[in-house]
Amino acid sequence: MRFFHGYLQRESDGSLVSGPSVSPENVYCLPDGQQASVSMGPTMDHQIIRELAENYLEGCHLYGKTEDCEEVLGFAREIAEKLPKTAVGADGRILEWRRDYQEAELGHRHISHLYGLYPGREICEENPSLWEGAKKTLECRLQHGGGHTGWSRAWIQCFYARLKEAEKLDEQLRLFFENSVAENLWDVHPPFQIDGNFGMAAAVLEALAVRRGDRVELLPALPSAFSKGRVKGQRLKGRLVLDYAWEEGQLSDVSLYSGKEQTLRLCYSTGSQSLHIKAGEKVELCFKAKKA
Repeated sequence: MRFFHGYLQRESDGSLVSGPSVSPENVYCLPDGQQASVSMGPTMDHQIIRELAENYLEGCHLYGKTEDCEEVLGFAREIAEKLPKTAVGADGRILEWRRDYQEAELGHRHISHLYGLYPGREICEENPSLWEGAKKTLECRLQHGGGHTGWSRAWIQCFYARLKEAEKLDEQLRLFFENSVAENLWDVHPPFQIDGNFGMAAAVLEALAVRRGDRVELLPALPSAFSKGRVKGQRLKGRLVLDYAWEEGQLSDVSLYSGKEQTLRLCYSTGSQSLHIKAGEKVELCFKAKKA
């Protein structure tokens, strides 16, 4: 917090912006036709810094604070309040830079300005403008050849899983195995990049079970091709461990083990229910229809 509070530039309107900086490996076009990469306040910078400030504030709220952290708390509050929010351009897509620059490569492999969607949390269903903007951003990148490297394809899978676009996730998974995986299952981006493999696995887990706050969603982005399956030992935030299975696309049973006492809301396609679980307790639920 101290570093970013000193690093951020104070603008005349009171806002704080990062820079000079870049949106990783991407470039934009200036009005005179020249290409540039350096700018003030690229979107990804602000999404990461804002998330750090919010995490610090949340941690202090949950675990308490000491007298010697008051100054840093003030820094975090100021950063969270004064960093420019993620915005959409005239065409509804998420802006990658503070200004609505013309992009030099519409199908660029990096989609850094969607960090706030995945793995971040700023772009969410509660903000429809950004939620739809993320979808439009992905559509544009893919229409112009995006996702042509394995790790980029894997990140796109994570985006679609977070957006709950199950069939688009399935399409990207198929393309990944068709074009981005060697015979030994390594990501083929020369010479080899493990983030493609890890990213694909993360996307599948995101499609099957996620936790946001006290809300646990099961099978939120399950492709129709995944008609039947079972997962054992998936760990979610809050020291929660899940075993669960589904048949014909519907949850059939689930067991939850908690390492601490907590209350949560379990959500699935046919309903939801609140659960209070004690530390070390295992709760088992069955959703199979009773036979006549």
